[in-house]
Amino acid sequence: MRVTNKMADNYNVYNLNKNKNLLDKLNNQMSSKKKYSEPMDNPVIAARSLHFRADLSEIEQFLGKNVTDAISWTDTTQTAIDTGKDILRSLKSEYTSAANGTNKNEDRWVYYNNMMNLVNEFYAVGNTTNENRYVFTGARTVDSFTFNEKNFDDRVKDKKAAGTTDDISNSHVNTFKYVDITETFDINDLQGYTFTARITDTATGDPEEKTPGITLEEIAAINPDTRAKVDETHIQNVEAYRLRLSYEDIDPKEYTYQGYKKDKDGKLIEDIYGNPIKETKTATGKDNKEIFILDKENNIIDHYPVTFIENDYDINSDDLTGDKVFLNYKTGNLIFGQKIQEKFSTAMNNGGKVSFSYNKTSWEDGDVKPEHYFDCVDIGIGTDIKKAMDYSDHEQSIEYNVGDNQVIKVNTNANRVFSLDAIRDLNEIRDALKAVEAAEEKVNKLKEMKEDSLRYSEKELEDIGYLLAAAEKEFKYATEKVDKLYSNGMTKSQDYFDTANLAGTDMGTTVKRLTIIRNRLTENQTTITAQASDNENIDITTTAVDVNAATLSYGAALQVTGKISQQSLVNFL
Repeated sequence: MRVTNKMADNYNVYNLNKNKNLLDKLNNQMSSKKKYSEPMDNPVIAARSLHFRADLSEIEQFLGKNVTDAISWTDTTQTAIDTGKDILRSLKSEYTSAANGTNKNEDRWVYYNNMMNLVNEFYAVGNTTNENRYVFTGARTVDSFTFNEKNFDDRVKDKKAAGTTDDISNSHVNTFKYVDITETFDINDLQGYTFTARITDTATGDPEEKTPGITLEEIAAINPDTRAKVDETHIQNVEAYRLRLSYEDIDPKEYTYQGYKKDKDGKLIEDIYGNPIKETKTATGKDNKEIFILDKENNIIDHYPVTFIENDYDINSDDLTGDKVFLNYKTGNLIFGQKIQEKFSTAMNNGGKVSFSYNKTSWEDGDVKPEHYFDCVDIGIGTDIKKAMDYSDHEQSIEYNVGDNQVIKVNTNANRVFSLDAIRDLNEIRDALKAVEAAEEKVNKLKEMKEDSLRYSEKELEDIGYLLAAAEKEFKYATEKVDKLYSNGMTKSQDYFDTANLAGTDMGTTVKRLTIIRNRLTENQTTITAQASDNENIDITTTAVDVNAATLSYGAALQVTGKISQQSLVNFL
């Protein structure tokens, strides 16, 4: 085949372009440090790069955001729990010192005030925040754990904005109204309960007095009839049982509000369009409250009416032998006799519970909000604008996706750390200390009167002696009760510590898991980054050698092409 000059030139240019393209490719690799500039340069490497980049992007999301946020949340929570545990250690120490039977009542008050400050600090820990989000209030991270001044101020503003100005005052009363606060009790909540009362003198048939013992009025009006009314034998400790509500100062009023229909399990009933069905509901007061016994499937198996009382000694002894249940709405104690106790304990031992709902509208700074513990409804803004808040889920979770199909709960609910019994114990001690003061005042007054033989006749001094014996017995019972409460407080405060400690242990386990996950993700990130680098990046040394070789090859090709192009057929003719 005859090869013309034109054909030779075309072949030479083609080969020169190939060399030049190779040199250009190598130069681009040297400048970009990448094996390719476009996917079509190397589709296999490009496809692998996409997979590596997707994996790294996912890891960066988990590691740079989710895991980091989760660890921040759990670290904050664990620190708060540790602080709470330190407070509870101090609380137990105070109980131990207060349980000394040689303490005077003023000393007991000092211990009480110290412990009240500690418990208030304990609940203040429940308001711990992480990035301005409350860590112990479940998914309601903008909702504080306890009431504070801002809560009440905001509620007053809401009521004014809604035109509902009723019950607005400088005080907090009626700013928040919680109704149908539903508490359930198990066998651990069933307690023996003792209170001091004046018992009817069955021998004389005198009516039972509605007092814990003798009164200052009786002491001031000494007369020959006093002996027939009260002496040492009339002051007795009444043995009963109780379930203690989580709050005192229960409201006996009845409220009507706009709520939602629920089934027996507490789930909202919806219409055919999936919307909750509203209904006008009534939160009952003292005239028609009932306490319910539930089986383990939450079915009602029995119920009893509840009578509201203001003082424990309003209960007649005979009332404790029947099917009556009393609620001291001042102290928040459900009180009953052995017959009811046996029915409650039988159901509880078979997996059942006892349920009771009540209303409370008097709230103060530092009180724990009930929605973090119980099903309840807040109608504080006003029923006329239908803004009742229905709280039916206090076991809320905050979860973070920290890996492929790996979700971790990072929050601890308040009820897992902060026992409401801690403040209720101190409420009971406060009332008992007041009873000691009242009894001691009567004893001191009668002792002064007994020594005043000039003012009182022999018969009156004898009556004073009877009253003094009754007052001393009342004082003895009251003092024994305080000492017992302080002594029991040592065990109870340890229980509260154990509860917080368990929550801290669970949170510590979560922190360790997150730390392991972070380390694993960090290692994966390093490994995948190295693999992506090996896949995409050039070996500079090797590429530099290739560039030199390509440059030499290109130069040689130019020289050869130049010489060939200079020759033609004419030169040989």
